[in-house]
Amino acid sequence: MADSFDTLHQLRINDRPIYCPQVQGALAPGNWVLFKYDDTSFQSDETDCETSIGLIMSTADDGLTLVVNLFLKATVALMHDLRLEAFPNPNYRHVPQILRTPRCLAIKPCAVTSICWVFQRQDLDNRPHEGHQGMSNLFLLNYNDQGGYLHIDRCHPFCSSHDMYDVVATSCYPERVWNGLQVLRSEISRQLGRFSEKQGTYTKTSSQVVLGREAWSYLLSM
Repeated sequence: MADSFDTLHQLRINDRPIYCPQVQGALAPGNWVLFKYDDTSFQSDETDCETSIGLIMSTADDGLTLVVNLFLKATVALMHDLRLEAFPNPNYRHVPQILRTPRCLAIKPCAVTSICWVFQRQDLDNRPHEGHQGMSNLFLLNYNDQGGYLHIDRCHPFCSSHDMYDVVATSCYPERVWNGLQVLRSEISRQLGRFSEKQGTYTKTSSQVVLGREAWSYLLSM
C-alpha cells in the first residue's frame, strides 16, 4: 500500500521568515499557526469553522505565500474510529489532540490569525516546570490521521529543534513568546505561593519581571 505521506511537501528550514500582520511578527518554516480555512473538517475548534491548525513548511521568496501542512483536530468520534487511547496522565487530558495529515496548501500571510504551540507527549514530559494549563492555542500531537506514529517525528515544537536552524538564527518568534510567557507564569506562581502572613488585602511586596516586547504584544492581543 502506498504511503499517503510520500508526496508531503518537504519542510525547508532555511527559507526566510515572512511577516504576518495579524501576528505582528515574522514566521518561518517550522512555526505552528492558526489560520483561516473554509474546510470545516480541519477546524481548530468545534465552534469556530474558520480557523485551522497548520505547520509552516516553506515560504515564497516574494514574501507573499506560505505553504502549510494541515492538521486535523482529534474529536471524540475520530479517536473512537481510529481506536486511539486516551492518555492516562491527568496533566494532558485537558490538552486538545491533533492528527497530522499529508495535505498541504498555500495561504497568504494575512490568513494567519495567531501562532500556536504543538507538543508531543515526550516534549511536555521534558518540561515539567513549564505551565500549559488553560492555553487555548496549545495542542498535543502523537498520531497521524491513520492512527499511527509515522511522520510525526519531524514535528518539533520550535524551529530551533530542527537540524541546521542555528545557521539561520538561534530562536524563532513563537519560541521567544513562549519563553516570555513562562517567565511571567513562574513569577506569578512565586508570588501566589508566598507565606500566608505576607498576603492580604493590600499589596505589600513588588517584583520586576523582564518581559520581551513580543511576549507582551501577544498577551495584549489575546
